[in-house]
Amino acid sequence: MNSQVNTKNARRVLKLWQILLMVAIVLGGLIVAAMKGIEQAPKRPLVLELSNLTESQANSLKTATAPFGQVQFFGADLMGIHQVVSSLSWVESASVKRDWQQGVIVSVVPRRAVANFGSQHLLDANGAVFVPADERELMDKNLVHLYSGHTNDATDMMRQMQRVNEWFSPLGMTAEDMTLTSRQTWLIRFDNGLRVIVDHENTEQKLFSLSSLLAGSLAKELPKIQSVDLRYKNGFTIAWKTAGIPQKPSDSGSKTS
Repeated sequence: MNSQVNTKNARRVLKLWQILLMVAIVLGGLIVAAMKGIEQAPKRPLVLELSNLTESQANSLKTATAPFGQVQFFGADLMGIHQVVSSLSWVESASVKRDWQQGVIVSVVPRRAVANFGSQHLLDANGAVFVPADERELMDKNLVHLYSGHTNDATDMMRQMQRVNEWFSPLGMTAEDMTLTSRQTWLIRFDNGLRVIVDHENTEQKLFSLSSLLAGSLAKELPKIQSVDLRYKNGFTIAWKTAGIPQKPSDSGSKTS
C-alpha cells in the first residue's frame, strides 16, 4: 500500500516538474524574443522640449545631445544623457525620461540671471555662477554688477546685496555695483550715484547704521553726498559733491559738516 502511494506521489512530482520545465521553456522563449525585439527595435531621435528656451539655449542643447544620435527606447543611456545635459553651465535642472508615445524626452530648466558676476559670468538667485548660452547676455545693464576674483564669493556677495538693498530701499536706493576686493573690502555704488566703501570688520553693522543716518540726521544732506568711507572703528568720512576733499572722520552718531 505504501509502495503504491509513493509511486503515485513520485508520478505527481515528476508531472509537476515537467509542467514547470515547460513553463520555464516558454518564459525563456518569450524573454529571448523580447530581447531580440529590443535589439531590433528602430532607433529614434531624442525628443527635445524647447518651448521654454531661447534660441541660443535651444541650439546649445541640440549641440550637447547631438553625439547621442538616435537611440532605442529601452537601450538609451538615460543617465549618460542626463549627465551631459546637466553639465551645461546655464542649465539649472534637467529631466530625461521615456515616454511610450514620443520616445526618450529631454527637458531642462534654464537658470535665471539676477546679477552680472564679473564680465564673463552671470549669477542666479541661488548664488550659482554660470556662463549663459548666449554671450550677449553678459554685462546686462539691467542687472546689478558684482565683482570678485573668486567665484566662491558669489553666495556671500548675493546675500550682502540682498541685505544692502533691504536697508537702503526705504531711501529709494538700490545697489548697482558691488565689488569685493582681495582684502575683503566692499565697494558699493548705488543707483543714485552714492559710493560707499567699508571694510570686513563689522561690515553689516556699519552699513545698517549708515542707512539709518541717511534716513534720519543726514536725510537732507543725502543729495549732496558723493561717497562715504566706513573704514573706521568709531566714525566715517564723507566726500561732498561740491568739495574735492573728504571730511575728517566723525562719530557715526553725529552729523558731519
